[in-house]
Amino acid sequence: MGDTFQIVGGVHVVLDDKIYKYIENVKLVANGATMQDYSTQELLAKNEFHGLDLGRGEIGFHLPGENMYREQKFRDLLALGTSNLRGLKVILKQTALFDNATMHVQSTPHYVMQERPATYVLTTERVVKTFSGVGKHTFIDLPDGDDIQFIWMIGNGISDVMLEVDGEALIDCSLNQYKGYLTSVGRNNSALMSNQWFIDFHAEGEPMSLAALDQPVEVRRGARIKIDLTTTNAETEIQFVVGHVGPYQKVR
Repeated sequence: MGDTFQIVGGVHVVLDDKIYKYIENVKLVANGATMQDYSTQELLAKNEFHGLDLGRGEIGFHLPGENMYREQKFRDLLALGTSNLRGLKVILKQTALFDNATMHVQSTPHYVMQERPATYVLTTERVVKTFSGVGKHTFIDLPDGDDIQFIWMIGNGISDVMLEVDGEALIDCSLNQYKGYLTSVGRNNSALMSNQWFIDFHAEGEPMSLAALDQPVEVRRGARIKIDLTTTNAETEIQFVVGHVGPYQKVR
């Protein structure tokens, strides 16, 4: 069906862009708590967006990626250490097309030789909101917590976005303008469909969080975050996927 390719030994491997047909959802769970939760297509798009190629027929969590931060100290800090975890699992949700008699999943963790604990970790939250009518809408119900790394908005017909923190506009532009900025700092926008905004606060290789953008010395907590969205459809459902980076001891 064009969904696989053959490797040595006659084994067929599902192409990474076809995995969603067989695996619908992927979760990373630590100490019994869900840390990250994506559809298979979302995880693939996110990896491609950050330039993280795990190889043909493979998809997974890349923590954090050699090309995501300018300095090695940040790459080390934000990588997922495991020496203080009681358990780490990847949970897959199969679709009806997954054939347990002929198909199986292989897990290939990559690790370094020196043991290290989890320090800063990435967690995700998701909010779904439907907006009625063409024009501007205001959304203030983000799970804004500590240290937002990204706000990923998935929904058709989002033409313009203005993001405010404590009354100060940090982003005010069209989708094409924002994608142009992301391309200029090395993000792969071809991975995102036209209905996706990926507001990436780590795009320039520094681990900035949304709550600290205008006070880089001291991270502010509980910032008042507002998003004004301009939509072009009569009804628009938007998924807000919010990524947080915080100390492991706080988010576990």
